Amino acid sequence: GEFSLLPELETACKILMGDKETLAKLRELCSTWYNYLVALVTYTCPADNPQMLGDLAEDCLAQFGGVEPAGGMDNILLAAFRSDLPMVIREASRFLDNWWFSAHLSDLLFHAGQMEASHPEYASELREHLILEYASTLLTHHSLWKVGVGYLDYCPRRGREYLEAFMERIPLQTQAKALKVVEILEQRDIPLAKDICQTLAVRMAKKGQLGTALVWAMRCKNPVLTSRLADQFLAEYSERRELPCLDLLENMGESMLFSDRLTFLANYREFQRKPPGQAKARLLTDLIDSQLAPHFLQPLLLRDVIHTLSDSAELLLDVDQAKQLLNCLEEVSEGTCSSADTDDAMPHYQQSLMKTDEKDLRKLIAQHLANALIEESSAPS
Repeated sequence: GEFSLLPELETACKILMGDKETLAKLRELCSTWYNYLVALVTYTCPADNPQMLGDLAEDCLAQFGGVEPAGGMDNILLAAFRSDLPMVIREASRFLDNWWFSAHLSDLLFHAGQMEASHPEYASELREHLILEYASTLLTHHSLWKVGVGYLDYCPRRGREYLEAFMERIPLQTQAKALKVVEILEQRDIPLAKDICQTLAVRMAKKGQLGTALVWAMRCKNPVLTSRLADQFLAEYSERRELPCLDLLENMGESMLFSDRLTFLANYREFQRKPPGQAKARLLTDLIDSQLAPHFLQPLLLRDVIHTLSDSAELLLDVDQAKQLLNCLEEVSEGTCSSADTDDAMPHYQQSLMKTDEKDLRKLIAQHLANALIEESSAPS
């Protein structure tokens, strides 16, 4: 009736009614067969069984001339409309230029139980293989490799193996990148983290960056390496009379317990920071008596005794402490200081230093010992 007066409105109404003849005439307005399929399903059979999509898709494809020789996308969509999931994954892997679609589709289907329902014998392996392929492409990208690491976490069979192999080859041009790599490995309890820390510690030490080297050594909790680096700190101090990287030494916390030498280094820095008084003298005496210092540092420790005792008029040592210092002085002067090291012999300039200060030191210790004995004997019993 009235619609015939407006052809466009009549056509629109026929489309909404699902008139197949009208839709067929307008087929050329659709750029692809699957656009036409969507229109056909939407207006003619929106509530039909999804199983009929396969046959309907083939009819639409035939009306558009069939599959092109290089029509990979057509094959993917046809397989999807047929609910042939393995074919969808296979065609997507062949045709698409990366593994993103295949990996994510297989993961979704696996967690929905669709892959195991149709192919239980290889569903899990196929899913992991596709995720590994996609992760491998991400790992080769300079800025997306951390994203690839996250994908490997969802590969229980071979993800850890892939991650270790990748991390062994990754170039560590900057400290920030090295720290990120180590954090990733530590979060997953992979032993390679310690090897990388040790390698970086040695590399930084060779470059003269002792502070950075010590940080890496403490991170891998290697007592031998931390002891060697602590010795280098002390050797530099013995030459320049100044400890490097003071902020690090003053804020080591529990890390100082990784090795005896590191403990000594941290406590020696604490001694330097203390104000003159009994607490400073007691700490220095304990450091000397602990025999944790390398042999080459003993003369400097004894010179510290001279300065510490000379800076205060009060009695700083008790009898036992004075005797400890005398014993150590005897050992150093005789060259028999008990040290576990074999390669830390006292330099010649320190030997001469010891001879110069020995008389002053003996005099100071003797005075404190005499005063301590007098005070001890006069104390009420």
